[in-house]
Amino acid sequence: MDLYDGRPTYKKDDAERYMYYIARDRIRWNVGANIGDTSVFALVSSIAMSPIDVVPVWRIASGGVLVDDPTMKATCLDPTTSAAPTTTTTAQTTTADIDECAQGTNNCHP
Repeated sequence: MDLYDGRPTYKKDDAERYMYYIARDRIRWNVGANIGDTSVFALVSSIAMSPIDVVPVWRIASGGVLVDDPTMKATCLDPTTSAAPTTTTTAQTTTADIDECAQGTNNCHP
């Protein structure tokens, strides 16, 4: 399992989308094209150890600005199944949709 700033990283299976934690200048979970990028598709300010433990509202990129998306969240399935964290959203933008990713050898949905 890859770590970045002390937290696991997640990758979407069919696209270059990553979910990663940043603890340096801003403490938050990001979804971006590369691990460590400051340009993001979605973010949430949280010190949670895992994106499934995030309580605040995620913000997604929409028309070049970040907007709150109270429907977006990460959930985990049984890791023995083929899918396991998932982020769901009703947002119309695909830049914030991250429906499949992998943490280590487990499939997940950030």
